[in-house]
Amino acid sequence: MKRDEIRQYLAAGQTDEAAWRRHLEEMTHLSASRIDTWANCSTLYYLSYVLGIKRRPGLAMLRGTAVHASVEHNAEHRIETGEFAPLDEVQDAAAQEFTDRVEKEDPEVKLGEDPGKVKDSVVNLATLHYEEVAPLATPIHSEVPFSLEFDEHDVPIEGYVDLVTKQGDDVIVEEVKTAVGSRTDRGKYLSKIQVPVYLAAFKEICGATKAKVNVLAEKHLKAGIRREVVVHELDHANNNMIAGVARQMMSSLRRHIVGP
Repeated sequence: MKRDEIRQYLAAGQTDEAAWRRHLEEMTHLSASRIDTWANCSTLYYLSYVLGIKRRPGLAMLRGTAVHASVEHNAEHRIETGEFAPLDEVQDAAAQEFTDRVEKEDPEVKLGEDPGKVKDSVVNLATLHYEEVAPLATPIHSEVPFSLEFDEHDVPIEGYVDLVTKQGDDVIVEEVKTAVGSRTDRGKYLSKIQVPVYLAAFKEICGATKAKVNVLAEKHLKAGIRREVVVHELDHANNNMIAGVARQMMSSLRRHIVGP
């Protein structure tokens, strides 16, 4: 289906029924990101997941992916050896991941963006995590899969979490986000269902007591570039809320409802 046809269908309140059926038949689980997409804009969910229309990623997305790769590299090295990976090795992992992603995914480059400068930002943010975040806790799991189920009739919520760490008596689910020139307030990261889902899942799996979002922030100021870590914590997860949102989403999907 072409884009102009999609616009006409949506404007007329119509959708591709065959695509809906295929989507529901193939759905074995939900993910936190899909639930958040649906809650934020069900039309975007329909276009992305039901019709399979994917936008090219931006450089900001690839920056986050590359920094994640460096964090994972260091965490896995520490889990295996008990020691930090060398800093230059972590920096190289970040830079190489960014380069590989740019070549493979052909990202959209906005006016004024410089891929070379974004790559420098990737290395600097990877270094920031290595020096200021990683020393605070001991990683015990990296890129861990999970499945969260509430009732045998529900579709499970599945996915991966960046890190599970131990700090004193606390087992902590840690997520890493990057923010360059954008807001870093608590609501941006904890108003979505992603972090509560992770905490609920790992409370069951390994007794996690809190979830932590480490935002690696880079601000471009008149006085120069300032990099800092903004930390947001969550120490409880409302399972009833999570299950309710997931069930509401599935009900809408089964009725083929698309809204703003």
